[in-house]
Amino acid sequence: MNVTREQLDAKRKGRPLPRPETEIQSAILAYLRACVPGLWERNNRGVVRTPGKGGRDRLITYGGMEGASDIKGILAPHGRAVAIEVKRPGDNPTVEQQAYLERVRRVGGIAFVARSIDDVRRELGAATR
Repeated sequence: MNVTREQLDAKRKGRPLPRPETEIQSAILAYLRACVPGLWERNNRGVVRTPGKGGRDRLITYGGMEGASDIKGILAPHGRAVAIEVKRPGDNPTVEQQAYLERVRRVGGIAFVARSIDDVRRELGAATR
C-alpha cells in the first residue's frame, strides 16, 4: 500500500489518518443504494496502454468525458440525472470536474461535490424540495 506524505505527517503528529477518497466513495454509494430510490453507479475513468500496430503503444480512454463525476445516478421517481464528485475534506475538484458539474446543472441535473454522506443528504434534500 502506498502511503502519502499527508498520511505520514498525520502519523508523526499523532492525528488520525485522513480517510481515503475511495472509502468515502464506497460509503456514499452504499448509502445511496440503500436509502435513496434510483439507479446509482460508480464511474471509473482512466487510460489503458496497449500494444498497437507497428510496435507503438496505443492509449485507450474509458469511463466517459474528462472531468466526469465519481458517482452518477438517476433519481427516482423524477428521473433527474445526478452527478456527485467525491473529495476528501480539504481537497477541491479540478477545473475539468467543476466544468462537468456545471454542464450537468445547465441541463437540469443535480450536481455537487460531496465529502461525506451528510453532504449527499443535504444536497439531494435541497434539490428535491
